Amino acid sequence: MSGPGLPFETTTAKDCTDIVQLSEQGDAFFLHDAYSGFHSSITLTDDYIGNQSTARFANIEEIRGMGGNDIIDLTSPDYSLAGMGLYIDGGAGNDVIWGSDANESISGGNGDDTIFGGMGTDVLTGGAGADVFEFTRTSTNTSVTDFEISEGDTLRFYNAGGAVFDSSSVVLTDQGILITFTDTALGSSHEISIDLASSAAGFTTTLPEILGALEIL
Repeated sequence: MSGPGLPFETTTAKDCTDIVQLSEQGDAFFLHDAYSGFHSSITLTDDYIGNQSTARFANIEEIRGMGGNDIIDLTSPDYSLAGMGLYIDGGAGNDVIWGSDANESISGGNGDDTIFGGMGTDVLTGGAGADVFEFTRTSTNTSVTDFEISEGDTLRFYNAGGAVFDSSSVVLTDQGILITFTDTALGSSHEISIDLASSAAGFTTTLPEILGALEIL
């Protein structure tokens, strides 16, 4: 594996967990990177914009960002990680972590992090700091373990892929919120449930507090 500005190592723990570990400097790690070199033994195919490429990893269970402001981007229109289970830890620093269609547990660590789970069943933890949790129409099975208004956390929804979210549709549940988006192509409405409960006591944040921390872009 290789990538742009990526001093990292792969290790196998005693429990046979395969780990990608970035450096302490602040790195960028992409699943879909057609611009860095590939080893001559790797078979490449054309990606969606016609570049010769392939997925940057396979059969990895953990990605550890360590220190620095890291970018970990596992999104791709060409390569799927569906069915995999991944643990991603950004470590200290202001990290940007975008998940895939795998089932992921993502931790931002200390710092002001931006986290997107993707299409899988995802558990997001921001850690200390003012964190941004991002959602699209594909975020149908996402839980946030530590959404904290007092730390400046934000819920950010993107009007992408023909979806238009409506902040006036937000409803509180025992465990979080329901928000509705309209599919502009089909003219139909759909609900997404986001689990925001951080303890067994359930979700206690008020609707005005939620709306004050919600962005739609």
